[in-house]
Amino acid sequence: MMSTNERFTYDGLFKIAFDLAPELYVYDDGKNPLGVPQETANALSGKVTTPRILEYKFSLDGLIEDFDSQDKNIKDIDLCVAWETGESYKEKYGIVSLLLPENSDQRQYHGVTHSLVDLESGSKYCDLIILKELVEFLNNTKNTCVAQRLKYE
Repeated sequence: MMSTNERFTYDGLFKIAFDLAPELYVYDDGKNPLGVPQETANALSGKVTTPRILEYKFSLDGLIEDFDSQDKNIKDIDLCVAWETGESYKEKYGIVSLLLPENSDQRQYHGVTHSLVDLESGSKYCDLIILKELVEFLNNTKNTCVAQRLKYE
């Protein structure tokens, strides 16, 4: 975290540092299910990203409301951390679950759980960390994967 302030338009700034051994970031179904592909870990090894914009909400519904009211621009947000997805996103956006093993190769940063995407084109808008689903996944991977497929596919 670089900064956080609830009074500004956006909630915070952050950078992602890949300063540890690349193998610590690599996806493994059993040992590191929140990891990134080997190629990504190798390519980013030793690098630090430019500053990125962070939003945090209880529900993704709050962020969608901010977009609709034009208080925030979807193109500015890099990562949203929320407890739950809510329902509002379904009208204009899709969500790709990166908790599913078949989608794990789309994860660009360790720990990202979902991507918010354009409903029609599938183009990615921003990364998401949905905490409720992350906790469920860590406690019961198999059941959570079934629930993720039902919810997002």
